[in-house]
Amino acid sequence: MADDNLLLYSSGLKQVLQMPVRHENNPVIPNDNPWELAIGYCSVHRDPTTGEYACWYQSYAGSRAQDPTRRVTLCYATSKDGLTWTKPKLRLFDFNGDLDTNIVLVGNGGRSVNYGASVLFDPTDTKPGKRYKLAYWDFTENEGLQTPGLCVAFSPDGIHWKKHSKGPLLQGSYGEPTQPPFSNESDHLPADRPAISDVMDLMWDPVHEQYCIYSKTWIDGPDGRRFWKRAVARTTSKDFINWSQPQLILSPNSDEDQQFHGASVFYDGGLYLGLLQRLDLGGFDRGGSGNMPAELIWSH
Repeated sequence: MADDNLLLYSSGLKQVLQMPVRHENNPVIPNDNPWELAIGYCSVHRDPTTGEYACWYQSYAGSRAQDPTRRVTLCYATSKDGLTWTKPKLRLFDFNGDLDTNIVLVGNGGRSVNYGASVLFDPTDTKPGKRYKLAYWDFTENEGLQTPGLCVAFSPDGIHWKKHSKGPLLQGSYGEPTQPPFSNESDHLPADRPAISDVMDLMWDPVHEQYCIYSKTWIDGPDGRRFWKRAVARTTSKDFINWSQPQLILSPNSDEDQQFHGASVFYDGGLYLGLLQRLDLGGFDRGGSGNMPAELIWSH
């Protein structure tokens, strides 16, 4: 039990947090391909009929990529036990001419890279081609401007993806931390705040029957400068296309809090449980180790 709010009497009871133990053979998915300079952000789904696991992960290649759409890609791996993973040669997208890759989606090749691998399996969708849903961050060109924000894609099997034709569905915030207060906003910044940013965690909320994205956002500094520290915002949708104005739900309010880089949330046992990514960096990224330990959070 994460929360004792419903306990009438708790004398003699002690709440003990069971700490997870790292597996001895980490990492279980190594960055051993040319397009895998660094691996981050992943989603895992277990097929209840076969018991097999599928994993979608963000792979960063950076300057290794000759094609800008391959600087960050979405990759796919499978496992029977969650420990030993296979990267199938899907031959869907090449990397520098090599078609034997496990890449299942590439970016738009905007002024920066795309991010994210937040995948949701939705067995209730009546359209088989939309059973797998993906929310990610990318740059879309509109009237000559590179606009960042929320993009989505759909798949019948988690391997063959089709991007939604419109993007971004929510304009994102992506600017310089030293931007002075009250200056004119750049064209690529949204008018409404808080705005989503380039870390997104997707979930299905069974209580309110809606899709939710918990996203990184930015809060201002004490002197009014933008992009001081990272925080967490939440946006919802009934149809996965039309998303609500993001709301700030969790933000650092002391030096000890450092920064909140994102949160993956799920619902179980009457509570919303989450793993908060607490980034050890100071305001405007000054100081700190850069480590990002996960902390347990919950909400009613």
